[in-house]
Amino acid sequence: MMILNIGNAFSQTSLTESVSSTIHENQIGIGMGVFNLGLFIAQELGTSVAAKLLDVSFLNFPFHPFFLTEQSFAYTNVTLFMLEIILYSAFMYFFVSRRAIVENFV
Repeated sequence: MMILNIGNAFSQTSLTESVSSTIHENQIGIGMGVFNLGLFIAQELGTSVAAKLLDVSFLNFPFHPFFLTEQSFAYTNVTLFMLEIILYSAFMYFFVSRRAIVENFV
């Protein structure tokens, strides 16, 4: 989880720079406010969803072959689930930003 939080700090910094460079100069204040509001809501929802996923019992199965203690099943499965979401989000970000660069180039 600590590695995910460090990665979150780096991605949040780069996303903030990307958003501020995308918005027109006279709308940066409003755009960054809306961006930070959405980021805050997403962080709170992510924390709530992770806590609820750790609370339910259907995640107590050995999905990862290296963790064999029953107490670690839910934490490992939630971490792998969040990692999948992060990888999907990164793929979509690069796909959309690459398409925007190609459209601006043509």
